[in-house]
Amino acid sequence: MHSMLLQLFLCGCMVNYAQTSQCGIYKTVDDYKNQQISIEGNCKYGKKAIQISDFFLRPYIYIKTGNGKNKFHQDSIYAVQDCAGNIYRIWHQKAYQLIEKGTLNIYGYKYTGTIKKRTSRGYRHENKEMIAYYFSVNDSSEIMLLTQTNVRLALSTDKELDKALVSNFPDSKSISANTGNAFVINIFLNKHTK
Repeated sequence: MHSMLLQLFLCGCMVNYAQTSQCGIYKTVDDYKNQQISIEGNCKYGKKAIQISDFFLRPYIYIKTGNGKNKFHQDSIYAVQDCAGNIYRIWHQKAYQLIEKGTLNIYGYKYTGTIKKRTSRGYRHENKEMIAYYFSVNDSSEIMLLTQTNVRLALSTDKELDKALVSNFPDSKSISANTGNAFVINIFLNKHTK
C-alpha cells in the first residue's frame, strides 16, 4: 500500500514538473517586464535546463537549448526563469529568488550557515541551509537586505509613515515576518501608501 502511494505521489510530481511552460533568460529588465524570454531553454532537461554557478571564479549561467549548451556571463543577464516557474534576479553575481511582488519585491537567498549546538561534551558546529530575505523597491532598483533601516532609507517616507513603520516593525526580524500568503511589510505598505 505504501509503495503504491509513493508511486502515485512520484507520478504526480513528475506530471507537475513536466507541465511547466517555459524556462529561459531575461537579458534586460524590459524583457522581464514584458514577459519576453530572450533565450529560451529546453525543459526536457529538467533542473539541468538552466544552471546558475554561484562560485565566484565562474560567474556564469548555463542554459540548454535546442542548439546545445550555452554559457552567459552573469553581468549580462537580468533574470532567469527555471522550469518550475521560479524567477531568479541576478544582482552582483548572485541569484535572488523572487518570492513576492508587491509594494516591495521580496527575494530570498539560500546559503549554508553554521549553527552552534550544545552537546553533552561541549559544543558542535553544524552546517544548515538558511535563507536571507532581500528586497527592491521596483524591478530595476538595487537589491538590499530586508532590514528596517534599509526599508526606511529606500522608501524615503514622510514622518507619519516612518513613525508607523518603526512602531509596527521594531526590529529586522519583524520586518521579514510572513503570514503564509504575504509578507507583513507589503500588507502594511499597501494599507499606508494608498
